[in-house]
This record gives sequence, C-alpha cells and structure tokens, in this order.
Amino acid sequence: MMEGLPWWQAMFVLVPWMLAPTAGSQFGGKFGGGFIGAVLAGGIGGAIGGGAAMICSKLARRPGNAGLKVLALSCIGALAYGTFFGVADLASGALPPVPVSAASPPPGSLSPTGAAAAPQTPVYTPTAPVTPSWVRQPVNLNPPTVLHATGAELHWPAVYNGSSPSSGPSDLEVYRGTQADFTPSRATLIAKLDAEAVGFVDTTAPAARGSHLDDYYYMVAVRTKDGELIIGNFQFAQLPGFGKTEVAVPATVAATLSSGYPDVSNPGLIGVNPDIAGHGAARAVFGFGPLRAVPRGAHVSSVHLGVACDGSVPGPLEVFALTRSFKEQATWNSAAIGIAWSHPGGDYAGPAAHILPTAGLCLWDVTSIVHGWSVSPKSEHGLLLRFINESPSSPFGPFNDGSMHPGQEPQLLFTYAKRS
Repeated sequence: MMEGLPWWQAMFVLVPWMLAPTAGSQFGGKFGGGFIGAVLAGGIGGAIGGGAAMICSKLARRPGNAGLKVLALSCIGALAYGTFFGVADLASGALPPVPVSAASPPPGSLSPTGAAAAPQTPVYTPTAPVTPSWVRQPVNLNPPTVLHATGAELHWPAVYNGSSPSSGPSDLEVYRGTQADFTPSRATLIAKLDAEAVGFVDTTAPAARGSHLDDYYYMVAVRTKDGELIIGNFQFAQLPGFGKTEVAVPATVAATLSSGYPDVSNPGLIGVNPDIAGHGAARAVFGFGPLRAVPRGAHVSSVHLGVACDGSVPGPLEVFALTRSFKEQATWNSAAIGIAWSHPGGDYAGPAAHILPTAGLCLWDVTSIVHGWSVSPKSEHGLLLRFINESPSSPFGPFNDGSMHPGQEPQLLFTYAKRS
C-alpha cells in the first residue's frame, strides 16, 4: 500500500492505519469496557482507518500538484479520526458498561488456580441526582402596598419549594408589633402558614382611631423542623381609618431638574433644594403611569404624595401637576431628548399642595390634582416637587426625598372605601 511512495506521502497513508491500535487501547471504555470493548473499538477504528489509508494511497499515486495533495491527504486523515470519535460517542451513550462479576477477585489477588488476577476495568455506575440541601434563609418581606383598616396585605418571595431535608422549614409565622424590631412572642403572633406560602392578608388589627394613627410593624419568620426560628425583616405600615383601604402606587419614572446644570440629566435621582451659594435650584419630577389600582366604583376620599424625608434643614415645599410628560433623561431645559420644556424647570400648573416636611414619611394632599386626572386621563403627566422659595436668600437646606430603589420610590397613596 505504501510501496514506491515518497516518505512524506507514506506518512499520510500510515496515520489513518494507527486508528486500530489507538482505538483498541484508549477507547475500549466507550464501547462497554473490558476485552470486548477493546476489540470493538479496535475493529471499528481499523475499518475506518484502513478505508482512509486506501484512499490516501490511491490519491498519493495520482499525478498532480504536491500542495493540493498535502491538503487533500490531511483532510482525509482528519475525517477518519473525526468519524471514529463520533461513532465512539454514540456507542458510549447506547451501550451499557460491561458488568464485573461479584466473584471476581480484586486486582493483584490470587485466583483459585494460584495465578494473579488481572486488574479489572473500572465500571461507571450512574448515581441518582443529589437534591440540594435547603439554605437556611430568612423571609424577605416586601413593603406593603395595600393597607386595610384591619391590617396589611403582605407578600414575599418563596423560601421553600417542598424539597428540603429534615432540617428545613415546617411553617411560616406572621408577627405584628407596635415597635420596630420587636421580639417575636405568642402575644405578637397572628398567623401560622404553610412553608410554601408567599402572601397573607391581615384582618385582625384593632380598629384604627383615625387616618394614619395606628402604626404597626410586620415580620414573617421561618420555623424549622428542628425548632429554630429564623427572623425576617420588618416592614412598617400605617393603617387607614375604619372601613377604608389605602393603596400605594409607586412612581415608575423620576428625575431631578437642576438649574445649575441645565442640560445634565439625573435619571432616578430625586433631590430638591433652593439655590444654595449660587449653585442653582433643583426640582424633582415623578411619573406614575396609568392609575388602575383603585377598584371601579370605589369612593376615593383622599390621595397623597408620599416621599421619604431626610433633608438636613427642610423648608416648605409644594407640589404641582405637570402639563407635559417627561422621560427619565429630563433636564432643566428638556422634558426628553430633543423636546424642550416650554418653560425651563418644567411645565406645570396649579392647584399646588404644600407642606412642611418632618422626619419620616412626608405627605402632600394631591386629591384635587388626581381627581382632575380621573376626569381627563390625558391630563396625567406626573407631579413636580419644588421649594416655595428657591432664591439664594432662602434659609433652608436641601431636601433629599429618596430614590427609585425598589421599596423606596415616591408613592401616590389612595385612600378609598367601597360603595355599599
């Protein structure tokens, strides 16, 4: 087969032939293992390699360009090896491993005839998938967005999927207290739930004495099967008056408009301040999208804009209804990229709601503004918050009213009662 060929052409013929010994010694495990697997691997490798070698021998003897011959012979050799590897992978998935006899002596021991036993081919034994153990984690309670006079509607991500070990959760326990970080006890326990629960509606809170007077803190803990109580986070809730429900609608977009940097956008940053030391005033704008949280036919008694109050020296601020929609890239000069405000600093109109912020949650009564939106939905463009006095002579410092992080967004708080 290689007689009369130059040495370099003979090498191209020899390489495919090497599949037979290589396959038998190295790939027997792919064909079930043991002596039979080695014979099968060697036979298949020899057949594929022999066929490729014959083709290479005939091609090498034909006249033609030497460079093209090298390319063609290389491709044939690579194809032969690739074909064998493909067959080996298919056989590995289709053929069961060769079992090892229970009576076979261990490697190196003496057989009944006194001869040393041949080493056994390792056998792959499939194992059942291991179920991950349950991670001991607390419940991450979301901020309540629906509040009834009798309690809050609570929601949290699932902490249990039904496949935990004996140390996993047995149930979830809901607690309600009047102080932040209260100690869970029988007196504060209000419900026990299935370990897979992801929500609960409290209907047992004492009747409120008036609007936003009864303050509670909620916490959901994990009770494990071995008796441990894993404490979750605490969430604050101010319940509305008797017979009423309050729904919080978080802002979907917000931006800060700064007169000191009139063409710089601050998406998601919410800061309000007068002109301090000539650096310019800042106003905040909020958008809430379509307002569908209140059931049809419900009587809305009030709507408040609620934001966190953390200004160092807060002063009187007021809220206006925007008359032009904006994007989060809004600046002092532009409502969106390429769209200017009619008046720098935002297009807005009355009526205005104003309040002197205090520590905690600050509320502006925007009932009349939102009522106008309900009458004419196309007039809903959002709200603008600004200092009443923005001049450099203002004695007040900045009012930093939160961010757009989940659970910290400015909110519209609807208080309503269902019509009887």
